Amino acid sequence: MALPSALAGLTAAVAFTAVLPAVPAAASVPIATHRVPAPTAPATAQVAAPPEGVRTAPADGATGVPAGRVLIAYLPSSVDPSTATATLTEGLAPTPASAPGSGVNARPPGAREPVGVMVRPLAGQHALAIVPTHGLSPGRTYTSEVRVAGSAPITWSFRTGSAPGAPERVFTDDFASGAGAWTAEPDTGAAPSAEDGALLLTAARSDAAFTVAGGRPAAWIDEAGAIAFRARVSGTAVPAALVVRVTTAAGRTYSADLPVTPDAWTSARVTVAGISPDLVGETLTRVAVGARTSGPGELRLAVDDVIAENDLSAYAAPPPTTPSSAARPLPPETLALVRAYADQIVASSHPDGAITVAPVGGNAARIEPYFANYAALGLLRAYQVTGERRYRDTASRWLDWYAAHMNADGTVDKYTGSYPDWTAAGDYDSADSYAATYILANWKLAELARNDGQRKKAARRVADRVARAWGALDSVFLVDGVTIAKDSYRIRYTMDNAETWLGEVAYAKLAGLAGDAAETRLALHHARRVMYALRNRFPIADPAGDYLAWYVSPGARHGGLDGWYPHALANVIPLAIYGGAGDAAHYARMFAHFETGGVANRPAGVAAAPHWGWWAQAAAATGRSDLADYWVAQAGPVQADSLAHACGYLTRVVTRDYDGTLWF
Repeated sequence: MALPSALAGLTAAVAFTAVLPAVPAAASVPIATHRVPAPTAPATAQVAAPPEGVRTAPADGATGVPAGRVLIAYLPSSVDPSTATATLTEGLAPTPASAPGSGVNARPPGAREPVGVMVRPLAGQHALAIVPTHGLSPGRTYTSEVRVAGSAPITWSFRTGSAPGAPERVFTDDFASGAGAWTAEPDTGAAPSAEDGALLLTAARSDAAFTVAGGRPAAWIDEAGAIAFRARVSGTAVPAALVVRVTTAAGRTYSADLPVTPDAWTSARVTVAGISPDLVGETLTRVAVGARTSGPGELRLAVDDVIAENDLSAYAAPPPTTPSSAARPLPPETLALVRAYADQIVASSHPDGAITVAPVGGNAARIEPYFANYAALGLLRAYQVTGERRYRDTASRWLDWYAAHMNADGTVDKYTGSYPDWTAAGDYDSADSYAATYILANWKLAELARNDGQRKKAARRVADRVARAWGALDSVFLVDGVTIAKDSYRIRYTMDNAETWLGEVAYAKLAGLAGDAAETRLALHHARRVMYALRNRFPIADPAGDYLAWYVSPGARHGGLDGWYPHALANVIPLAIYGGAGDAAHYARMFAHFETGGVANRPAGVAAAPHWGWWAQAAAATGRSDLADYWVAQAGPVQADSLAHACGYLTRVVTRDYDGTLWF
C-alpha cells in the first residue's frame, strides 16, 4: 500500500513525533503514533537491554482487561518518567487477499495498528500513564512500548475482555502443560510436579505439624486483587487449613488460612486485602498456595486453576452526591443562617481576593489556603441557595488569588501580614489536601453555571490552573495508590486521602466537561485506587469497635482515639466526605467515644466550631440528621471572630434540605 504523501521520504522503522503548539505542562495531549513500515533487512543498531525493575498495570500477559483500562508503567529510579515516550498498538486478525487488481492486500499475521493515547508522566509514582483516547476493543491483544533513551523498549502485552464487568486476570495457571513457573516453597521438601492437569506437592514429617506449598513469581500491582484456586488434600496427616501467601517487593510476606475439606476438591478464594490490609495497593512479587497440617504424617496436595485477578469496579468513583430531590427553597430562618455564615466569609476576604482565617484578631493576618478553599465552597453553596452573586464572586476571586500565588510545582504557601502586603511563609501544610480542595472548589464553581454550554466554558477557563493543582496532587500520589501530605512529610493521612479522592473525582468531572475522555479516565482510576485503600487499608479492627487509622505506612497502620487531632479528625472527615448509611455504626462509635457526657467531659480539642462543623457533616452524611443539628447548635450564632472555614463547613450542613445532598 502506498504511504500517505505526508509521509513520503521518511526513514523506515523510525518513530516520528509531530511538534504541537505549546501547551501548559500539565495539560493532556492525546497523541496517535504512525510508524513507517520497516524494510525487509533487519536493523543492526545495538542498544542496551530494557531497564530492570519495571512493573506494569495491567501485568504482562493479563487477560480480561477492561476496555477503559488506564495503563501504567512503573519505572525504576534510574529512569526519568518525563523523558520516556510510549505507544500502544492493537493486534489485527490476518485477512485473505482480495481479488487481483482490487488494490487491497492481505493482512499478514502479526499485523498491528497504532492506537491513539495520552501519555503522561506521574511524578509521585515515578511512572508513565498511557491512556487510550477511546475505549479499547473487546477480545483483542494490545502491546505497549515504553521507550527510554539508550535502551531497548519496555514492552508488554495484554488481552481485553469480552464480558463487561468481569475481573481482570493477572495470571491463570491450569498446569495443563506442566508445573511452569511454580516451585516448592522453602518449607516444602520435594519439587512440584504436574499430573492429570494439576500441580502436585508432597511432604512428610514424623515429629511435628508442617506446611506443604508451592509458589510462583508475580509482577502484580494490587488493585483490589484476589487469588482463587482449587485444591485437594490427602494423606495420613490431618489438614488444618489451606494457606495462601503473598510476598511484596519490600520482602514482606503475609499469609491467610482458608477452610479445607480432606480428600475432596475444595474451591478457595481470598482477596489481597483479606490476607492483610497492609497489602492493599502494594507491589506483589510472589504468590504461593498450600496446606497446613495439625500434626505429623504424610500430605499430598493437588492444586489447579490458580487465578490472580484485579477488579476495581466495586470502587467506581461516582459523583460525590446525587440530588435526591428537585431543588426547593429553604425556610427563612435557614436562609438567614446561610447569609450570616456567608457574610462572615465575605468579611474575611480582601480586595485582591485573599481570604484570611477570620476577619478580626490574629487570624485576620493569616491566609491558610486549605481553610480558604472550604470557605470558598461555603460561599458557592450560599450563592446556589440564595442567588446572591457577591458570594459567588468572592469565591471566584479567591480561586484566582490561589492560582496567581501557585509555586512552579502547583503548591501554594501559607501567607501572613495584611492587605496588600502579604508575606509567603515559604511552606505549606500539605500538597494533597490543598490541591484536592482547590480542584473541588473550581468544579463547584463551574457546576453553578447557567447551562451545560456555560459549564463547559467555565471548565475550559479554569483548565490550566486546575491542571497545575493536579500536578501538585500527582507529585505526592504514590505507587500504593494513596497520597502523602508532602514530600518533606511523608505521612499517608486518612483525612488527606479522603480529600484526595474528592479532588480526583472533581478533576474527572472538570475534564469531562472539557471533553477530555482520557484525562477523565486517569483521574477516575486514581480515585478508585484511593477509595479502595480508604475502605480496605485504613480500617483497624478493635475489640471496642472498628475505626480508621489516622495514617498508614508501608506494612503498618497507626491508630488510637486519644483526641481530636489527628485521631477523631481521621474518622469524621472521611465519613463527612464519602460516608453513607452503611457507615452509621462507625459514626455512632465515634460519637459515643468523644461525646461522653457533655462539654465538660469531652477529650481535649473537641470544643471548637471547626470540630463541630466536621462532626455535623459526618452526622448528616451517615443519616444522623438529629446529630447534625445538634452540632450546628453547638457552634451557635456567628460571632465577630468566627472562622471563615468553619462557616463554610456549617453552610454545607444547614443547606442539605435544599436538594437532599451535602453538595460534595
